[in-house]
Amino acid sequence: MNKAFNFLNKKRPLIFLLGLFSFINVSAQVITTIQKTEVINTIVTKMAKTEVELKEGEIISNVLKVYNNSLINKKFKLNITKPNYWTSLENSNKIYTAIPRDTLYIPIILIPYKLSEGSGDVFINLFLIDEDDQQIANDYFTLRTKKKISWNIDLKSENKLYFKNDEHTKKLSYSITNTGNSKQDLFVNYKTLKGDLSIADTLSQLIVNPNLTVNLNAEESATFDYLVSEIEQKDRNVKKISLDNYIPNSNLDYKKHSLFINTSQTKILDKNALRKDTKVDFIKLPNLVVAEPYGYPSIPMTVELSAQNILDNNAFMSLNLRGYKQLNDRASLAYYSQINYNKSYFTNEPFKNATFFVGYYDDIKTIEVGQISGNVIGLSSAGNGIRASYNYLRNHKTSVFYIQNNKNTLSSNVSYGLTHTYQINDNLKFTANLAQNERTFQNRKTTLFSLQPSLRFFDKHYINFITALSFRKDDLNPTNTQGFLIGASYNSSFIEKRLKLTFNSQYNDRNFSLGSFERLNLNHRSSYTINSNWSVNLNNLYQKVAIYNLTQGNLISNQEILVNTVVFNTNNRFGNFQPGLYYETTNYPLNHLVSRGASIRLSKFDFSQNIFSAINIKAGYSSPKDIEKKRDYFSLQASFLLRYKVWNFNAKYDYGFITSSSSFAKTNDNITPQSIRLSLQNQYAFINRHLVLDNNFVYSYFNVFKNHSIGIFPTLYYFTDSGWRLSLNTSYSFSTRNFTNLFDNIFTTNPQDLANLNNNTTTINSDFTLGFSLKKDFGIPIPFLKKSAATVNVSSFYDLDGDGVQNAKDEGAIGNVVVRIGNYEVITDENGKAILKNVPMKKYAYQVIPLDKLEGWFPKVSDSIIIQDDGIANIPFARGVKIYGEIILDRQKIAIAEDKEVDLSRIKISAFNNNKVYNTLTDKKGRFEFYLPNGTYIITLDENILGTNYKIARNNIPITLKETQDGVYVSFYIIENRRKVIIKDFNNKN
Repeated sequence: MNKAFNFLNKKRPLIFLLGLFSFINVSAQVITTIQKTEVINTIVTKMAKTEVELKEGEIISNVLKVYNNSLINKKFKLNITKPNYWTSLENSNKIYTAIPRDTLYIPIILIPYKLSEGSGDVFINLFLIDEDDQQIANDYFTLRTKKKISWNIDLKSENKLYFKNDEHTKKLSYSITNTGNSKQDLFVNYKTLKGDLSIADTLSQLIVNPNLTVNLNAEESATFDYLVSEIEQKDRNVKKISLDNYIPNSNLDYKKHSLFINTSQTKILDKNALRKDTKVDFIKLPNLVVAEPYGYPSIPMTVELSAQNILDNNAFMSLNLRGYKQLNDRASLAYYSQINYNKSYFTNEPFKNATFFVGYYDDIKTIEVGQISGNVIGLSSAGNGIRASYNYLRNHKTSVFYIQNNKNTLSSNVSYGLTHTYQINDNLKFTANLAQNERTFQNRKTTLFSLQPSLRFFDKHYINFITALSFRKDDLNPTNTQGFLIGASYNSSFIEKRLKLTFNSQYNDRNFSLGSFERLNLNHRSSYTINSNWSVNLNNLYQKVAIYNLTQGNLISNQEILVNTVVFNTNNRFGNFQPGLYYETTNYPLNHLVSRGASIRLSKFDFSQNIFSAINIKAGYSSPKDIEKKRDYFSLQASFLLRYKVWNFNAKYDYGFITSSSSFAKTNDNITPQSIRLSLQNQYAFINRHLVLDNNFVYSYFNVFKNHSIGIFPTLYYFTDSGWRLSLNTSYSFSTRNFTNLFDNIFTTNPQDLANLNNNTTTINSDFTLGFSLKKDFGIPIPFLKKSAATVNVSSFYDLDGDGVQNAKDEGAIGNVVVRIGNYEVITDENGKAILKNVPMKKYAYQVIPLDKLEGWFPKVSDSIIIQDDGIANIPFARGVKIYGEIILDRQKIAIAEDKEVDLSRIKISAFNNNKVYNTLTDKKGRFEFYLPNGTYIITLDENILGTNYKIARNNIPITLKETQDGVYVSFYIIENRRKVIIKDFNNKN
């Protein structure tokens, strides 16, 4: 132990030196670590903006703040990470020095090459690198981009394309341009409402699938070229002919076929998804247009004479006169009369009993004379009389009426009354009625007063009330008998109009009005839209009527009806589908029936094929309550409807107790009632366009009475080109009935008696009728009024001598010229002729559109025309002045390699004349030419193609063209911007 101690004591200096060295070494390492930590932690960075919105066409700017928290200068370089092809104006080799305890501001400027695809964020990272290439700090900021979804549909022509004479195909060209800021997928669909157009590509290959998907980058366009053809409909037996206004060989066919170009996003996630549509009309014009049926002030009158039951004992004839006249924009006149005659000798009774009506209407007053109605609830007020109304003081309307029937007879009947309406505001209205009816029979006098307030509140709730009192006095009741009627209705919508409700109620006691009915009506209807595909309707109806003897006052019968239905509704590719449930009760004398079950209806309509089909099935159980053996009888109703072109087919089948009287079930429950009814209707147009045959065939069968019925009802029509219609109609019906089953249980079962019964109860009926009719539309001239319309004969031609009149044989006609006078359009035929008949005399906008390329020939017409008499509208075409020229390009020749020809083709040159624009394109060498009509123009070159490297010396050149000129030369001088060129000679050693 001592030896060891002595040893350490001798070596003490050496041990001290070793310990001191170790301490210094460890301290140095600790100090180095602390210094490095201080370097990292003493640089603090912060961005002026942590988020920047990235907008198209703008540079990105931000500021980096660098704070040196140390006591020594810090030198560093800035490294910015950014998307490829983006440009930073920051020099990546620049050395920045941050002095102690100070802040350094470094501007960050980026030029984006293009925006990011769609909505998203772009992170810009900034790194501070010291002289030892060590990162001493970093920061970042975010560029937020908002996706802009937008595109345009641009037609290469107008949205109206006209077919030439005997032409059925037109070229359609359009483009879709992505005006958004990102790549976009678009769904494109072509649709026609009538299926009257076909679409083919430029190689005439028919396009079967009208759907396609287009993918476009930002600012990219796609062009589509198609051949669109009119699908010629067969003239005969494709669609039904209007039997009221058919004219066999008219040249008045104006046809418009519409093509819809629908575009949308490929993903429609909500109702705000963007859609863009455009419509192109393909129009077929006639060579003759009739603006008005008559060229003079007239009263339109339709005269129809018919005779029925010819060759029968009860033949009769009817003359019907009717018409409607629009006097001006605010006034109209309606009128009709009918005279019936069934005597074989002359009598004036048909004229005395003739019905007639004349009504005048405008926005202030109305006057009606003839067969009218007082429109007073609870009062019999219909017959021959007069009614008038007048609006005054903005919110008031008063109307009066007087009606008299069967004058000077025992059944004489007179009614008169007054109605006043006061519209307080848009939310509150009152209507009051005071009327009286006087009958010679029993000296009966009935007075009625009613009040009907209508209220709207919160813009969607509507409430209507009605209260009425009646006072009746006659020989049987000398004192006044008072009755009343009350009612109310309410309708509104809820849940953003998805739920719609309607309630109606009305009750009157047995003394109200004539005193023969006590009624209670309750009705409810509600509909709810479940989603975009489904909706549901609920209907409830309750009616109860007590019928009393008018003279004795005793109760005759009670009638009660209860109907409850719920129906769901949806539309899909199969058509319209409506499943539902029902519960119904009918309680009539000797016929009390309760029915319940389910229903289903399926229908589909194809407009292009002119076909409609529908099937309706209603099945359940019916319970007759008036029989001893109360049972649930299965019942079924099935109906089918098919309309195809000119054919109509209907079929209806009933099984069980549906509407039949349950009295039959009391006597014989071994037979289940069944019935079927079939009908077929067809309209056939003959090759001779004047003849049309309308056929109807009906067959029905009812098993209870073994009833067969067959009916055939053909009508042959003959139409003239001048508007006459003659028809010959006939009918034949045949039916058999056997009532044996109805009395099976009350007659003897003896075979001989049953044979006699069958012979006595089987009946056969047949009937044949014959009739004809004659119809024509006339215009009865109004005397003392001047002619109000004129006929314009259009003539288009090459005007070689410039006099505006086609007076030389060599001035050829120009066909396929669309002439637009106001809203009337017509096309000239191959002789350059067209007619606008009965055009109202006034001033119209006037436009001429040649459909053929006329190689520099232009119509010499004004933009308006005054029609004041029959005459010829000459449309002379004059040769225009040739505008020709070229683009002269002044380039800076830097090197021989650049001395090559520049393609100057397809540069647009435009000529502006007021609202008219004429365009042409240059060829490869920059030359152009086109013809313009006489006038003053501004000739312009499209400067958008120049970019930043070129400038035009002079643009928008004014010129004036005259008939004496053959041509005008115009040039555009384009200069390439000069660049500074530094030439180095590498052969020169200095």
